[in-house]
Amino acid sequence: KGANGSTYTVEFDTIEQADEVASILNNPYYLWIVAKMRIDGRIRKTHLETFPIVNIEEVLTEEQKEYIRTNPI
Repeated sequence: KGANGSTYTVEFDTIEQADEVASILNNPYYLWIVAKMRIDGRIRKTHLETFPIVNIEEVLTEEQKEYIRTNPI
């Protein structure tokens, strides 16, 4: 989709960097968290900037992962 004035975009130095971040964020746990943070279908830039750019499964506890698995969007 095309960006408009309210679309948050991130610039990367290389395609490899962009692919690496996309692979981290394209995780069922991350996607669940993003969906839950939406307000009126949108998420704020300030929320996105608080996400760790690491494998989310290394950050979440087993209890948190179980909660996400048992509470679908």
